[in-house]
Amino acid sequence: MEPEEMLAEFQPEANFGTSAKMQKLTQICIKSIERRVELELVNYMFGNTTAIRQFSNQNASGRLLRADLSAAANGFIGKTWDDMEDSNPFKDIDNAIELQEGMGDDPLEHMFIGTKTAKVLKNHDVILNRIKYIRDVSGGTLQAFFAGLENNMQVHKVTAHTYKETAANVGKVGSPGQGDLTPDQWNTRNKYWFMRESSYEFAFLTASNLGFTFTSKTCPQHSGDGYYTYQYTDHEPHIYRMRFEFKFSPGIGDFGNEVVLRKTVPQTA
Repeated sequence: MEPEEMLAEFQPEANFGTSAKMQKLTQICIKSIERRVELELVNYMFGNTTAIRQFSNQNASGRLLRADLSAAANGFIGKTWDDMEDSNPFKDIDNAIELQEGMGDDPLEHMFIGTKTAKVLKNHDVILNRIKYIRDVSGGTLQAFFAGLENNMQVHKVTAHTYKETAANVGKVGSPGQGDLTPDQWNTRNKYWFMRESSYEFAFLTASNLGFTFTSKTCPQHSGDGYYTYQYTDHEPHIYRMRFEFKFSPGIGDFGNEVVLRKTVPQTA
């Protein structure tokens, strides 16, 4: 991030409006970095070989279970969850847990889903008909659903990140795309969807959070493992710049302690 400001106006006592803008830009920049880390972890955990090779030589193919819910194989029903009549999320997840128990060492305690999958599960007839008699759904259908399935399982919805790369937005702050600091409009809103593969969403069943990250120093002047921030004056004497750097590498402790459920619902659900 390199916002340009007049050096004299950068000081808070000189211009509060400019200072508030710089604070906002800083918050957006840090949030963008955090979302980029999340994106890389999602791709890494999915077993995307291109994403993995950017960071390490880990191999997901030997232990990672990636089940296609649209195919009737390995105990799965063979229906995506938007099929209210023939699909059964309870049976599919129970089956995934049983398969993972034959490989992994830790119980599956978390599920990460996309926004379309969350919408479908909240309104799925099988889920509502099962839990409405035994669970209080006032706190949310999804949590009640998992309480009915496994008492220690938690569900997390992974949302999209602002992603704009039109010609008018080139060079603006943001990540993983160029981003945009101006307010969104419905007809210009473009998103990078984290939990999507081709025309379907996928989900993770995991024994912990979405992996972990290693961090390192970005230069000899960098102390600690957080963001490296530095400020400098451009060759133009009145231009003042600020830059953030963060070096990280994602990792998975054991691919045997997770399951990828592919084709949970189509993107058009």
